[in-house]
Amino acid sequence: MAGQKGRSGSGGKRKGAGRPKGAVDAQPRFRIAKSLALQKWEFAKNAQQYADKMLDVLVEVAKDVEAPEAARVSAAGKVLDRALGKAPGHGEIRQALINRGVPEVLLDYSPKDANDK
Repeated sequence: MAGQKGRSGSGGKRKGAGRPKGAVDAQPRFRIAKSLALQKWEFAKNAQQYADKMLDVLVEVAKDVEAPEAARVSAAGKVLDRALGKAPGHGEIRQALINRGVPEVLLDYSPKDANDK
């Protein structure tokens, strides 16, 4: 087989290879999907249960003067995001302006350096 053109000798049908005829899946796919959906729902339910406690922890870290500065800034940012909502990203602002009728030519404008002439 290895000497024939186009055949490596490692592929093809081999005796006893593959799943036996008539075999059924050990766990049908719909049962797997149902199980994953249930796990996701349980996680979301538990996350809601602890959300207020976790927010309190973030506030404690943000106010702790002995905590590392990076941890305090990160905690404060997360608290503000929760309280005020996250600021929209650049792409979201651009799309909102386009939807309101602002020409794209104006959005692509970038001022030149003072040194450029």
